[in-house]
Formats: sequence, C-alpha cells, structure tokens
Amino acid sequence: MKTPIHTFGRFGALALLTVALAACGDGASFDPARDAADVAKIRATHDTPPVMPIAPERISYSDVEDNNLFGVSCAFAPGNGMAVMMMAMPDRAYMKLDGKIVSFAADKGSAAMPLGTWAQYDGREYAIRIAQPEGEAPQDGISRVSWNGSIAVVDGRNRPVYEESGTLQCGS
Repeated sequence: MKTPIHTFGRFGALALLTVALAACGDGASFDPARDAADVAKIRATHDTPPVMPIAPERISYSDVEDNNLFGVSCAFAPGNGMAVMMMAMPDRAYMKLDGKIVSFAADKGSAAMPLGTWAQYDGREYAIRIAQPEGEAPQDGISRVSWNGSIAVVDGRNRPVYEESGTLQCGS
C-alpha cells in the first residue's frame, strides 16, 4: 500500500525536474511555431548546398564533329567573342563542361526561338535559359541571323551558376 509521502515523492521529483529545466532556459516561454521555424531554418541551411558556379568551355569544331552536332542551331558566344559556349538545336542544346559535351532536352513549353529552337533547355543538373533584349529579336527570313542575347544556367534549385551576355547566331 502506498503512503501519501511515497506518492508525494514522485510528484516532488517531477516538480523539481520542471523547475530545473525552467532554470536552464532563457526565460522565454515555449512557442511551438517559433521553434518549428527555427528548426526549418537550420535544416534549410544544412540541406541546401552552396551555389557552385560553372565555367562552360568553348565548343570546338572537333567537338562538333566528335558529337555529330551538325544541323540547324543557334549558338551563343559570350561578350564580343567568337568562341561558342552553347549550341541550341530543335530537340537538344549542348554545353561543354569539365571537358565533356553535356546534353540538355528542349523545353517545348518555353518560348519559341528562331529555327525551331527554344528559350529553355533542361538537363540532369542544370537548365539553360536563353534570352534576348527587347527589340533584339531576329527578323524573319535570311536578313538577320545574329543578335544580342544572354544565357543563364541554373542549378536544380533554380539558382544561377552561370550568366553571360553576348551574341546569339543562328544558321545551319
């Protein structure tokens, strides 16, 4: 049979534990929403890797030959240069990363570009977005196949890893 003193001992220990835990706190009351937000912030920090910029390389003529990249395309050269860093075709786009040609599938739901190319191409790790400034769109026909534009490559979290302005040139 339990005595009142024995029962009080258990409750007393619980009360003592509660007081000890309260003394360890910073005096703020428990707020589940704030705590959940803090945990989410910490998890996001640890679960989100840092942005890792990429450095596309020039696609050489031997790369074109070796990978059979012939046909209608729009090529991008950064700045005022002539070195092609990206080739967009009706079904795929290509960039050279770490010495290898990387393929991107056409996003045929994106805006149509000249010669059956598209404004966006998606790959395993990255997506390419092609843009042209207002008023810089190429005209129909052969009269103009080159214009100012830019590309952005984003990672799987939609964060830019490469952005550059330059020249887009289309032809076959």
